[in-house]
Amino acid sequence: MAQDIEGLNRLLRHNERVRELRDDIIPEQIKNILRNESLYRVLSVELVEDLKALYPHTVLLYCVACKAERPFHDSIPLGQKVFPSDEQQMRLFDGVYLYDYQCTGCGVKFCCWLYINFTAQTIEKIGQMPSVADLYSGELTKYRKVLGSKYIEFNRAVGLHAHGVGIGAFVYLRRIFEWLVNEAYDEARTDSAWDESAYQKARMDEKIVLLKNHLPQTLVGNAGMYAILSRGIHSLSEEDCLRYFDTVRLGIELVLDEKIEREERQKKLKRVADELARIKGGQAGE
Repeated sequence: MAQDIEGLNRLLRHNERVRELRDDIIPEQIKNILRNESLYRVLSVELVEDLKALYPHTVLLYCVACKAERPFHDSIPLGQKVFPSDEQQMRLFDGVYLYDYQCTGCGVKFCCWLYINFTAQTIEKIGQMPSVADLYSGELTKYRKVLGSKYIEFNRAVGLHAHGVGIGAFVYLRRIFEWLVNEAYDEARTDSAWDESAYQKARMDEKIVLLKNHLPQTLVGNAGMYAILSRGIHSLSEEDCLRYFDTVRLGIELVLDEKIEREERQKKLKRVADELARIKGGQAGE
């Protein structure tokens, strides 16, 4: 009997821990939906018994007024929210829920409307202000200089994804990937040892190998991104492209980050060389 009771207690403790872990995970899922998810994509979410967990008190968002990432606090008092309490009420409360937040820095509002289906255990973002594209555009500005004319295409990719257009977003990301490779090619072909014939016959993954000394290592090490982008355009569904978009976008951002760092390093090296030459020249004239 004692063993049975102890076994039951262990099971209860295990179930309680699983519930606690799930209650920790759900707010993070909601925050990700508020921050990054595109419109009209139906997401399966294991909704918790304590539905207050569906309303994170604070979400870290880009503020379009502060032009920086800021904490946004829930602006609807908890006492004014109505939560389903049992299975019958859950069915009655399937519908649109407003998430209303304010920037702690300047008070700018962020509103998001989620259709929550407690019966089907799904969540769908049906509206947002400012849009995902507006929120993310501020974070993209650091790539404006390194991308040049391609900066517009990066913005379009993010905008299309925000409105649930996955394949179109992949088209623009692939153009940026190809631009990065072509830029390295323009640099590499000035080398007297360059084999133009081999390059023109090569597939994209082979071209990346040939250009490895002229490309950011992040791109060389993740050359498979191009295959994913091409497959997305030609054979993946809209849903698949939307699901993979953030991963591929982050991969391209890492490439751009490395490119920015390399350019900054070259500028510093040149500055040091120029200064040393100036100092040396001044000493020689003394």
